[in-house]
This record gives sequence, structure tokens and C-alpha cells, in this order.
Amino acid sequence: MIFRFSTAFIAFFLLPTMSLEAQEVQKWNCLVEDFKGFSDKDQQFIEANMKKKFTLFVTPTEVSVKTESERYDDSEERFIFFASDSLARHAIAESVISLETISIASDPQRLISERGYFQATITIQSNILANSWLLRCFE
Repeated sequence: MIFRFSTAFIAFFLLPTMSLEAQEVQKWNCLVEDFKGFSDKDQQFIEANMKKKFTLFVTPTEVSVKTESERYDDSEERFIFFASDSLARHAIAESVISLETISIASDPQRLISERGYFQATITIQSNILANSWLLRCFE
């Protein structure tokens, strides 16, 4: 586990990455399929998060995520891939405030061809919260 974290740390902080403009970009639109967090009793908070819209801009090395919300400020976050397996590719954000990760299907185009969508998760964690969105993504 320490080796995986160290490898991710080195890849994330020390290896140079190309800008999104210099790489082939795949764009995916995503809606929230499910949302979980510690504020399960705050129905307005849950509803606002269920209504968020996400746009993923994916390259071989990174994911840029644009989030649109009716209740909260729109945002954009950049994630760098640090691991992959047969099911998913995993990336971590360049945030200094919290731990933010995204996992997307290893072959989203194949899943879209087969069933019309693929799933992804975004998770934000800090010492006082953990929120997770299950996304349904399509072209």
C-alpha cells in the first residue's frame, strides 16, 4: 500500500504532464445517479447534489471535471491518473483542501456502444466530511 501511494505521489507531483490542448480529449456529459454523504438528514443538500451536472474532459493522463450546480458555485477541477485496472482508471485532484478522486471506466467508449452509458464516481474527503457521487456518463 505504501508503494502504491509513493508511486502515485511521484507520478502526481514530479512527472510533467501535457496540457489538455496538446492531447486528444474525450468529452463526456454526466448526470448524478446517486449521492451519499454524512449529511443524510439534510434533504435540500442531497437534492442539490443529485441535480448537479458534470462534464468530463478525459485525456490519457488526466481528467478535467466541470461541475454545474443550481445551488452552489460552478467549479472545475483537474485530476491526474495514478492507477488503472481492468475495470477502471483512477485519478486524484490537485486540491490542497481535501482528498478528491475520480474513477472512470477503463473503456468508456465500449460501454457506451454496448449500453449507452458508463459509470464513474467522484469522492471528496476531509477530516469532517466525505461526499460521493455515482455518475451516469454519455456522449
